[in-house]
Parts: sequence; C-alpha cells; structure tokens
Amino acid sequence: MSAPAAAPQAGLEAYLAQMDAAGAPVLGFVVFYTVCDAPVTRDDLVNWFRELGLSEDYLPNELRPIDAAERATGSTVRLAYLLDGAEPERLPNGRRKRKSRAALDREATLMVRPVSRTKTQVVRHVVREVRDEAQVALSYDPRMADAVFTKDNSENSGFGAGSFGIVPNHPAINALPPVEQEKVRQFLDDIQEAYRTNLAFVPGDRLRDVVRAFIEDVMAGTRLRASGGVYFVAREHHAVLEALRELIGRFNERAVLRTPEEKKLSSLRRIPLPDQGEMRDMVEEEFTNRAREELDRLAVELAVLRRAPEPDPELVAALHKRYLGLKATTDKHSTLLSTSLEDTQASLETVKDQFARLMAGSDDD
Repeated sequence: MSAPAAAPQAGLEAYLAQMDAAGAPVLGFVVFYTVCDAPVTRDDLVNWFRELGLSEDYLPNELRPIDAAERATGSTVRLAYLLDGAEPERLPNGRRKRKSRAALDREATLMVRPVSRTKTQVVRHVVREVRDEAQVALSYDPRMADAVFTKDNSENSGFGAGSFGIVPNHPAINALPPVEQEKVRQFLDDIQEAYRTNLAFVPGDRLRDVVRAFIEDVMAGTRLRASGGVYFVAREHHAVLEALRELIGRFNERAVLRTPEEKKLSSLRRIPLPDQGEMRDMVEEEFTNRAREELDRLAVELAVLRRAPEPDPELVAALHKRYLGLKATTDKHSTLLSTSLEDTQASLETVKDQFARLMAGSDDD
C-alpha cells in the first residue's frame, strides 16, 4: 500500500512536466520549502556549491567551538521527568496526555543556566528544579554539574577556539535515587554529544538561512506568507532554483544515510504560475504589501537616526544597503510585471529623501 503523501507529489510532478512540455509562458514560480536538521558538514556545502554553480558568498561561516558549546548548553536544553517512579501518559503522537485536575505531580526538570563569562572561560551550571504540586513549592539543586568552555587565547588560535567539558558534581548526583541518577548522567552525556554534533555539522538554522538567503537575496523572492517559507520567484531565476532544489536533495541523502529511521526530510517545491493578468495582479499586490512594510520600517529607523547627535555610520550604511536592495528588486518586478508599481516607487522616493536629509544633518520633517 502506497503512502498517502505519494499521490499529491506525483500529481505535482505531473503538472510541472505538463507545463514544461506545453511550453506555456510562465511568469514565475510559487516556491515553498522546508529545511530540517541534517548531518551536513561545511566541507559538504563547499563541494556542493561548487558542483552546482552556487555563489560561495552565501556559505555559512566556519563552525566555531564556542558556538557549538553555547548551542549545546542553551536555554532550551532541558529534560523534565516525574519523580517517585511515575511516567507521564503519552498520546499516540508521543505528546504528554493531559492529566486530570485531581492529579498532583512531583516533577523534576534539568536545565542549564549561565554563571560567568570571562576572557578565559564560559561557565554554566546544570540546575535541577523540583516542582511539587501537593506542597505548592519549588526547590532547586543549583549545581548538578559544571559545563565549562575554556578559551584558547594562544597567538595562532582562531576566534572562538577552545575546549568544552562537563564536570559532574558527584556528591549531589549520588544523593539522588538511583533511577534519577541515571537520568542526570544521561542528560550530561547528551550535552557532551550535542557539542560534538554541533562542532561537526552545520546547524539546521544555518541551513535554513542558506536557503532563505538564496531565495530572498539572490532571486529577490517575494514573500507570500508572513511567517516565510512560501515565495514568488521570477522565471529568470529558474536555473538557480533548480540548483537549490538539488542542494536540498543532498541534505536529505545525508539525513537518510545517518538516521534512516528519521521521517523528517527537507523539501523544495515549485509551482509554475502562468503569465496571465490575474497572476500578475496577485504578485503585484503581494510585492507591494511586503515592500510597503519594509519601507515603513526603514522610515521609522531613519527617523530615529536623524534624532541622534552623531548617527552611527555603520548603521546608516546598513540601512542604505537595504534601501538599494529594495529599489533594485522593485525595478526588476516593474519590468517583470510590466507595471510602474507607482505606490512603491513613491515610497522609495520618500525614503530616499530621508536619507538625503540625514546626510545633510537636517531634522526638518
């Protein structure tokens, strides 16, 4: 029996093939993507970018040990479990089942909290919090272990170099019941393993940044959904879009090889939009709305800068770069859609005037 998702995918591929075969005029593509964590190294990315002809300007930065340590001990790293040997009931999807109002839990949570940051070390503590609903109380063991990153400040070391280690507080751990001792030790092992993984592989959020940068910066994609992940991309970027699709396929090859049982895979789909009046109107409306939002933000930030006694030159340059990027994108969309995009052009002129006043040192509105 085939998987339920196979039919829609086959239908989409058939539609793409039909559009290609018909040679129908295409305005561009609706692109939607999802990028999941995958065991991809930076060297993998360098090789793939070169093979696929993608600009290496968009490669993520080198992985730094200090970044790997901070990710492994971040504020979201935690483990919660019930005490007294109880286990929470689970739904078929793995989530905890909602308990009855009469149930009173005693639950422990292991988490990591920052302690100090100096020129030589970054120190964080593994904290154990116990929530007792019957006693309406919280208690803490503030130091179940030290998570320490020791900086390498030698002359030839790179920025962010150093070593990471976990130092368990054995007396505190040994004072716990045996079952809980095992949970604490496993939590500490998981942090150490997360550090090794973060140091070896590009984090998922950086992979997502790579894809988003190509769509937004290289292909000047128009965001069709406020939360991102769905864009309009003009037909001229078809070759880059195909290379990006191949890149995401390689993410999945690595993911399947390392964790074949994992079902979360990345994807990038493209749906051709016929070059019709209705499609042009839709893209124009979406682009105009997004451009207005960005220009409004620029106007507010410029107004704040103009009130400063001495505006930060780097911030001024960054804002001007955003303005130029938006202007270039507007010009491209005007050509693509065969329209002047008058409202957006007028807003661009307003922001341009604000820049001129800023550089002239005028506060007049």
